[in-house]
Amino acid sequence: LNMRYIPAGEFMMGDDNGHDDAKPAHPIFLPEFFMDAYEVTNAQYQRFDPAHEYPEGMDLYPVVNVTWEEAQAYADWIGKRLPTEAEWEKAARGCDGRRYPWGEIFDPLKCNTEESGNRRLTQVDQYPSGKSPFGVYDLFGNVLEWTADQYQPYRWSHYDSLEFKENFAVLRGSPWIHQGSLSTCATRIYAPPANKSNFIGFRCVKDIE
Repeated sequence: LNMRYIPAGEFMMGDDNGHDDAKPAHPIFLPEFFMDAYEVTNAQYQRFDPAHEYPEGMDLYPVVNVTWEEAQAYADWIGKRLPTEAEWEKAARGCDGRRYPWGEIFDPLKCNTEESGNRRLTQVDQYPSGKSPFGVYDLFGNVLEWTADQYQPYRWSHYDSLEFKENFAVLRGSPWIHQGSLSTCATRIYAPPANKSNFIGFRCVKDIE
């Protein structure tokens, strides 16, 4: 329910014109999977954690201030898992390697980033025009999303960083508080797994057996 099918196949991951940690662009083959159409909401998360509190009227807003471990625990509880970086990027960019879920040019009317002027979270279904090629909402905008992966260099990368030794978890997307025009769907962000923020949330994926 409320998941989107991502077909098996190859896509181009990374960006030769992006930050050094997103280089080189390289082909990746992924098996088919399902991804949540929307970011996990407050109402959904409260079913898992009855102690979770949020302002009235924000049932359909993304849950925030959850650690990587809490996001993983929710995914386990509901019978899903966190997406890998590659799964997240394919779901966002499609198989044609677009920069944003909707195409090549940044558009503040298609996502909730600083440029949109909202200056706050929005409902997870507010930007249908910003859906990815597979029909997934808010892969760019609203909140950063935890992935399953540790921050490490890509297989063919020559880039090195001290942060690779810090056991950081990778986040993807662009949140309401950041300038979306300064990043793309290939941009990698990282944080300590115990980090909590009002612009970090998550969504889940499910394997097809």
